[in-house]
Amino acid sequence: MKMTQAELDKIIAAGHVDLRRADLRRADLRHVDLRRADLRDADLRRADLRGADLSHAKLRGANLIDANLRHAYLIHAELNEADLGFADLRGANLRGANLRYAELSEANLSRADLQYSMGDGRRIKTLHCGMYHVVMWDDCMAIGCTSKSVDEWLGLSEDDIHRIDRYAVKWAKTWKPILEMILKAEV
Repeated sequence: MKMTQAELDKIIAAGHVDLRRADLRRADLRHVDLRRADLRDADLRRADLRGADLSHAKLRGANLIDANLRHAYLIHAELNEADLGFADLRGANLRGANLRYAELSEANLSRADLQYSMGDGRRIKTLHCGMYHVVMWDDCMAIGCTSKSVDEWLGLSEDDIHRIDRYAVKWAKTWKPILEMILKAEV
């Protein structure tokens, strides 16, 4: 049964946000504080979650097809097995989010922050390379806490790398050729 906006507002105001398997299709949840909310298996198709704080939220198995998550905070969110097909994640903060087995086909990840996230293994790849966590998606790559386009990363000189992190020069000598091979294998 679909939840009304008034019922949803009452649950959120009470601070008890257990919305497992809730029908929240097309719900207006803009800028709502849903930190640590339990939304496992919830139906959030076409929901408007722009700017919502879903940090540490449990969204495992949630249906977020065509949801608007622009500039949403999904820091350390559990999105494993969630369906994010066609979701708008532009500018979303997905730092440390778990996206294993998530469906991300046609999701817009432009300017999304995926640092330290766990990728789905298809569109978002996660590697642990020595002292740095590496996340690769579309034409972007985050190494540690710095995100750049793949071309920018590969074009960095030793001096550029030293300016980012003086300890990374030695790391780059070992890992840059390996990352280049992985990127070429993906094409």
